[in-house]
Amino acid sequence: MNTSSFLRINRLTRSHTQGQFRKKIVFHLQADFNIDEPAIVGMLGANGAGKTTLLELIAGNDTPTSGNVLCHGQDIHKVKYMQRGRIVKHHRQPNHTRKFKQSLKPDFMLEPARHNEPKIHLFDEPDMGDWYISLLFDKFRALKEQGHLVFFCAHPLSVSDLGLVRDVCDHYVFAQEGSFRQVTDFEMLMKDDQVRDYFGSLAEQMDAADLASAGRRRAAQ
Repeated sequence: MNTSSFLRINRLTRSHTQGQFRKKIVFHLQADFNIDEPAIVGMLGANGAGKTTLLELIAGNDTPTSGNVLCHGQDIHKVKYMQRGRIVKHHRQPNHTRKFKQSLKPDFMLEPARHNEPKIHLFDEPDMGDWYISLLFDKFRALKEQGHLVFFCAHPLSVSDLGLVRDVCDHYVFAQEGSFRQVTDFEMLMKDDQVRDYFGSLAEQMDAADLASAGRRRAAQ
């Protein structure tokens, strides 16, 4: 296991069940990836794919069914509850606030945070259409330059939205029905069949926009 990673999602699972006597799994999350250096990571996927649940697990606000989340080598779920914000800062949208069942382990049995300033920042689906999105992305870049990791959910609805995501992100994580996988760059992302299905006609519009842009560059040379 690479404990020097900024963020290590180690065989993480989270199952939600219904029923008191015959429990039925209604949602199952599974993720396993790591990010080794300061970066801006975009997480894409449909509503209900588990993006917010994963962010809550990374922040230590929800308890995994199995596996763990290592932030700078420290298991976030073994850190004292009120000190987890010293490691990971979760910037929530007001309508994304949720209540989760915490671990039964009392606070005095948990370990202190090893950091006083969070180096991992989580942003849950900022509105791509808002006027301040360019300012927010500038903030992401500044955090990265300062040695931080930015992890944000995105739901692009237009070619310009998708272009903004491409321009700001170093890596991507794609979520589908509770399963997460890492994609190293935008070109590989747009070649993925499942990603293209998710984007639908937007993927074809992006292809056309890129071809037109390449043509203009060649004509200007």
